[in-house]
Amino acid sequence: MLELRHPPAHRLDDQHFAAMRKIIAEVLDAQRRLGYRAGNQLIIDKIGLDAQFFLDEGYWREALDYHLGLLYAHVGEPEKAAYHFDRSDTHPSTGGHQVFSDHQRESLELRRRQLRASERGIPSLAIAAMPRSASASLTQTLATMLDAPLMRVSCGSFPKFYLVPRWLNSFSPGGAVLHDHFGATSFNLKALREGRVPEVFVRIRDPRPAAASAVNLSNQIYGVPDDIDRESQVIQFCERSFIPWAADWIAAADTTTGLKIHWLAQPSNAIPDIVRQVLTALLPEHPVLEQYLGADVAEVRANFVTGDKDAWRKGVSKEGQERLWHAIPQTVKDLLGLQP
Repeated sequence: MLELRHPPAHRLDDQHFAAMRKIIAEVLDAQRRLGYRAGNQLIIDKIGLDAQFFLDEGYWREALDYHLGLLYAHVGEPEKAAYHFDRSDTHPSTGGHQVFSDHQRESLELRRRQLRASERGIPSLAIAAMPRSASASLTQTLATMLDAPLMRVSCGSFPKFYLVPRWLNSFSPGGAVLHDHFGATSFNLKALREGRVPEVFVRIRDPRPAAASAVNLSNQIYGVPDDIDRESQVIQFCERSFIPWAADWIAAADTTTGLKIHWLAQPSNAIPDIVRQVLTALLPEHPVLEQYLGADVAEVRANFVTGDKDAWRKGVSKEGQERLWHAIPQTVKDLLGLQP
């Protein structure tokens, strides 16, 4: 467990309280200018966090292994990450690089809900989605319909989200839906085969608007950078992340044995149709899903933005658009039916 860092009792003097009042003023100013997220972050930056001393070393060993797993995944060392996550004795959460105590609390609740859904015969739905592809709406709609928890079983950063074998093994027996963005890396494909995941649904869209949407979100969260213009951001993100992610999955479908890949490439406004596609594909092995195929699909809208499908072109020059078109492999163009 972590708590805000405060000094011992003998340090609580007028000078300390004056310093705290100054921090309070700075935090309130940050909140007014930048929002509540920034205000909370400033408190942590200014005061810091301490580990509570009354928990035993077993707890802190698991916590350290979990945090080391996050770090190793972030720097692209999935084998070392897997080793530490295995030692952490954790189950999947919804992701987001949570601190150990929050991850542990959430994961145990998700595990309880998963076992309950599994008892009703609900399978686990392995979905790997391109970010900014209406994946949140899709997975939340499925999870709500099936009354199953949403999970993430990878960590790292896009496009190199690496599967955590321990979490995948916890997820795979049934009763959960993935909202995940892992790619078709050799490590991940091996983990899927060894984790008894026979089929994966890959949600994919035109990488150009997906990259532009990701840039918009990043700039909203972290602020507009002053060392790179938006067009360069979009081109860089698309060429380095979104296009390789899509191309890798297409290559995996052509070369990987022992893993069936289903494409979910319909327009983002067709969530009910995609839900039925997923359920239909799983029905032969899981007859319990037939009852859901005959029901109306109540779409859950999450992180969903409607608008012009060509909105990504705004702020991207003609030269930039041509560069991205030529950067997209023909396999991706053919699968998605893309136009320049």
